[in-house]
Amino acid sequence: MNIIYNKIFLFFKFFIFVTLAYESQTHAKTSVESSLEQVKQNVENSKANFEQYKTNMETSGNNVAELTKAIKNLRDQRIQLSKNQENIAKNKLSLEKMKQNILLNKKSEQEKIKKEELQLAEVKALLTKLEANQKSRNENLAAYDTKIQEIEKEKQDWDTQKQFAGELGKEIDLKEKEALNERQKWIEKKQSYRSEALKWQKQAQSAEQTQSKFKKLGDF
Repeated sequence: MNIIYNKIFLFFKFFIFVTLAYESQTHAKTSVESSLEQVKQNVENSKANFEQYKTNMETSGNNVAELTKAIKNLRDQRIQLSKNQENIAKNKLSLEKMKQNILLNKKSEQEKIKKEELQLAEVKALLTKLEANQKSRNENLAAYDTKIQEIEKEKQDWDTQKQFAGELGKEIDLKEKEALNERQKWIEKKQSYRSEALKWQKQAQSAEQTQSKFKKLGDF
């Protein structure tokens, strides 16, 4: 960098020298003060130009360095992009494999769903049948309860009839006893009447015999 600055400085010194020589030949009649003033102005201009070009050169160098870094960065990005593209291809392939596996799993799940739907239909049919059975059994239970109530009522009726029959039996026993007593009385009366009848039959026969005897005696 210093070598470049030295070359630029020598170039401006040479430029100033040539300018002075040219002006001395063209303006030989110009005063020395005017020439010195012009030289001074040229020196200042040259230094100013030198500083400006030096600044421009430094700026250019910085720009070159920055651009070099940018180019390197872009090249690195290109390399990374290439790697990324390769990775993208690999990732896409991996994703495609994952997709195929997912499709297989999906197909398996769909088949299971169909199978389970059939099982569910069977279960629903069984559930419907069981619900119908439950309804029928509940109706049977209600009918059984009604029948039990009827039986209990009939048992109560039989208990009432039994009680009535017991009372009736007692009444029958009492009437039978009364009837037996009454029959016994009549049996006794019958025997008494029989004895009396036999007694009076004998008396009647005896009276008839006596009458017959007296009748025969009267005939004589």
